[in-house]
Amino acid sequence: MILFRGTSKKKCESYKKKGIPIGENFTNRLKEAKRFGNCVISIDINNKNLIPSTKENEAHKLVKINIRYYKNKKAIKKFKIK
Repeated sequence: MILFRGTSKKKCESYKKKGIPIGENFTNRLKEAKRFGNCVISIDINNKNLIPSTKENEAHKLVKINIRYYKNKKAIKKFKIK
């Protein structure tokens, strides 16, 4: 599965140079990521640095919506930009 993160162009440029810092939010829906910025970053979920975000996922589970959020526990250097 692929996870996405939407950011501004300015943040996207800093991510290219330094990598994605710890604790950033990722979502499993591309449409949801585009809402947060026009530069969309995609990551493969096989990366073991990603853990499900418990606080944000609780509301979606109650309403039975398929959107899930993940946070990274280590900095990520390899990613693709859509």
